[in-house]
Amino acid sequence: MSYRYKSNLAYLMSILNISGKELSESIHVDVSLISKWKNQKRRINKKAPHFENMIEYIIKIDEINQYKTLKKIFLEKDIEINNMNGLKKNLEFFILDDIQNNLLSPFDVPLSHDTSNDVYDYNVRVFKDNSGRREAVLEFLDIVLNMNEPQELLLISQEDMTWMLEDKSFLIEWNQKFNEILKNNHKIKMIHFVDREIEDISNVIEYWIQLYSNVNIESYYYTKFIDTPIKQTLFIVKNHFAIYGVNYNNQTSKRYTSMYCDDFSVAMYENMFDHYLKDSNPLVLKFDSKKIPDFIKQIQYYKHNQTKSYFYAYEPSFIHFESALLNNILIRNNVSKEKINEIIYFHEIFSNINHKTTSVVYNFSLFNDLIAADNIKFDQLSFLAEKDIFINHNDVLKLLESLIKYLEDNTESNIVVIDSKELLQMIPMNFIISANNFVTTNNLYNNAELSFTNELTTISSFEYFFNNIFSSIPRVSRDKSRTIQLLNNIMNNIIDNQNQQI
Repeated sequence: MSYRYKSNLAYLMSILNISGKELSESIHVDVSLISKWKNQKRRINKKAPHFENMIEYIIKIDEINQYKTLKKIFLEKDIEINNMNGLKKNLEFFILDDIQNNLLSPFDVPLSHDTSNDVYDYNVRVFKDNSGRREAVLEFLDIVLNMNEPQELLLISQEDMTWMLEDKSFLIEWNQKFNEILKNNHKIKMIHFVDREIEDISNVIEYWIQLYSNVNIESYYYTKFIDTPIKQTLFIVKNHFAIYGVNYNNQTSKRYTSMYCDDFSVAMYENMFDHYLKDSNPLVLKFDSKKIPDFIKQIQYYKHNQTKSYFYAYEPSFIHFESALLNNILIRNNVSKEKINEIIYFHEIFSNINHKTTSVVYNFSLFNDLIAADNIKFDQLSFLAEKDIFINHNDVLKLLESLIKYLEDNTESNIVVIDSKELLQMIPMNFIISANNFVTTNNLYNNAELSFTNELTTISSFEYFFNNIFSSIPRVSRDKSRTIQLLNNIMNNIIDNQNQQI
């Protein structure tokens, strides 16, 4: 490779005439990330899906030339390429084999350690301002993803969230990497500092809500609310690696992030985490299907409170079924009497909470799916009953009837049925907000648990988040008479579908 190129990737893109925009569009990443890879400002993660896509794209570009350009590179390195697999493997190695790229790892920083007095010199990498923080955090996540064994991660952030929120592409990449870390069974213990602006917390709920119920995350909140101009951030891989961030008075230019892998520094930051943990309470309680009675005890405390409530339902909430209908569905699906009583009591507790007003956002696309099939698996009830529960068209008709009656009887409440394609923030979650009481969430892709929080700042942030969704729906779509008409249309479509089958 010519030394005028900053990386092997930059060299390949030059000789194959591949632009950054072209490569970014083909592997579906931001063009700024391509630039960082080319300029050795970001390490390429071999395990990420876009790495394999990049390899395949580069090979495809040289296909028209019968791979002569790539083979020439390896011939110059005394490597003979005999088949496509060999070409792919050597191309992967070539892209990842940048010396500078390898030196980015803090694990490669040499230590000069005087064992006689426990003093040593250590070169620390420091990242400046918001972009530096994002760079450090993504590098941290990449290192975790490249570790062979599941690790325990300890996370704290006292600082303002501008470093996260100002770059949407970073948030998307952060979320993707976090999900991949969880899929790889790394465990995360996180302390939230909730004494911050409601709007700031609300802005990240969209990304975090799907993680709240994950079995590999323990969430806490710090119970002391002390205003200090110096804020800190910690990302730790226990016993291995840490990044420490500090900021003064939320000034972007005075945000610094440093990276450590020596034993003493990592131990010091772990001790700092433990100090904060002693003054923290669980933020999110999680309940699997065997702990539903414990979940009921949590919400039972609020059953006589008068409050506003908000339902966000990607699928119909079992709360909106009439008790008698719910009982019949469970009997028909051969659920045990004990479990039926538990579910009916759960339903009763929710129904007895004195809701002054209720706002509901339902996914219209799902109702269309209900029309198409007469044997529909109901995920919420399946979770509660610990077995697959199916509902039929008659059940759906009765649900729609009860929703229409609810709208007609409750003038202060509203149900909005919206197509998920029309609403950018439509996410595959169900959550219920009982204002000033609690929030409970259910992740439809991780049905192992229900989550619950009664931390007031978090509740207010969810309410703010819901109201942002609600206010983004056109006024005409929020008109109650329109919703009733839509529900009637769905009922008529189901009835017509039934008649055609007779």
